[in-house]
Amino acid sequence: MITDKEIQRVIKKGSSLDWIKKHHPEHYKTLQLGAYLIKNNINSLEELETLINIKDKLLNK
Repeated sequence: MITDKEIQRVIKKGSSLDWIKKHHPEHYKTLQLGAYLIKNNINSLEELETLINIKDKLLNK
């Protein structure tokens, strides 16, 4: 898990997403996942897993 201190350090060094994406891709992926969860009002990883399973089933039909 990424600590608050690490997040603050990354934000201070480069406030643009492009900088974070280039220099800290692991943090960028975490930000993407967090934004997706917030945008779609997903409250748990179990909910996310259920949605992924539904999507996979629909795509495999």
